[in-house]
Amino acid sequence: MGTITAKRLEDTKTVSYTVSGSNEYNVTVNGVVRNYTTASSEASKIEIDANLLQPTNTVIIASNSDCQGIVEDQFNINPAITLYPNPTADVVNIENVSKGLIQVYTNSGVLLMEKNAENTKTIDLKGYAAGMYLVKITQGANVETFKVILK
Repeated sequence: MGTITAKRLEDTKTVSYTVSGSNEYNVTVNGVVRNYTTASSEASKIEIDANLLQPTNTVIIASNSDCQGIVEDQFNINPAITLYPNPTADVVNIENVSKGLIQVYTNSGVLLMEKNAENTKTIDLKGYAAGMYLVKITQGANVETFKVILK
């Protein structure tokens, strides 16, 4: 009996599956069907082309072996959030945040600013004292905190 295991690397936006039990597989990525033939029915790797991946993905793998069944994998790949320049003299640019909440805290944890991330591409720190600030970005269950230095 064969197996299918998956490994996702969000930083490179690649997905690879280790398959065994057959040497022919139909792989559907977001509705696009590709046929893969492996060298043997032993453990082999199937890599998904990063160009086929989207922020939300569905991958379905089926072999020509009736006893192996079908595996469906649903996952999200979010681009890395980027804040720049850091250090900054006043304005910090934010990339790859589409929804959620942006909060700016002092180094001691006092909330200074809170913004809806949907319409926010920058944070203006002009008028605040030089030092380190924490920028907390919450998108659903994903929470990331960045240290920003204000000159």
